[in-house]
Amino acid sequence: MRSFFLHNEIKRINGISRQLERWQSRNNSAGFDLTAISFGEGYNPLFGDFNLVRSPDGNSVRLLLDVYSGSGFISSNMYAQGLFSAKIKLPSDDTAGVVVAFYASNGDVFEIEHDELDIEFLGNVQGQPWRFQTNLEVIHSDEMGGDYPSKPMSLYATIWDASSWATGGGKIKVNYDYAPFTAEFRELVLEGCPMDPIQEYPDFTICKDKDAWVKSRSYAFLTPASRHAEVQAALYVLLVLLRCMALPHETSRLCN
Repeated sequence: MRSFFLHNEIKRINGISRQLERWQSRNNSAGFDLTAISFGEGYNPLFGDFNLVRSPDGNSVRLLLDVYSGSGFISSNMYAQGLFSAKIKLPSDDTAGVVVAFYASNGDVFEIEHDELDIEFLGNVQGQPWRFQTNLEVIHSDEMGGDYPSKPMSLYATIWDASSWATGGGKIKVNYDYAPFTAEFRELVLEGCPMDPIQEYPDFTICKDKDAWVKSRSYAFLTPASRHAEVQAALYVLLVLLRCMALPHETSRLCN
């Protein structure tokens, strides 16, 4: 009976996901007006260079974590305002204790009073989903008024061993029998005005034209159409995840 139920659920999920694949194909051109850059155009290795693998065309990069080291990259410039994004493929199998992060910070320059905006993916035991969390750190001052960040920020991507806290409060450690753990970043987008971080309170007006251009882009506004598109996209991703979990040997490009 359970096998019959699972078979019918898989058929239903496949049917819906095929409909959403067609929807995605029709609506690709209606998405945000983003332009991807190559890795070398906007980023540099941060640490674990031997575990950072660029694609032959330079348009994507893989970050590896093994028993020796994690890895990461950093933007070539610092920014006060703008947009950054990437498509991220997380490691599979048993990823307990592994953390993949894509975040903005100025902690390397302003170690004591720094701003940070974290997007973190926390690994889990095999068969359990990744967990997602965000974190915002800000030191407020009168000079910054209502602006955030108060100082330019760099963009980072890292994969590292967070066995001390990431899974089960640190009770479940990274199992390096499954190493190397690989996170792939592609379709990198980085739009903003580079700023000199030396000034503690820089003149943000020097980026007036660039900021105005960024704010005029489609991703700066949430219209009813874009809200609908976001909901549909989220539903699409959810169903793809369900299909890939239900069919562990699925060979569709959607599961790769």
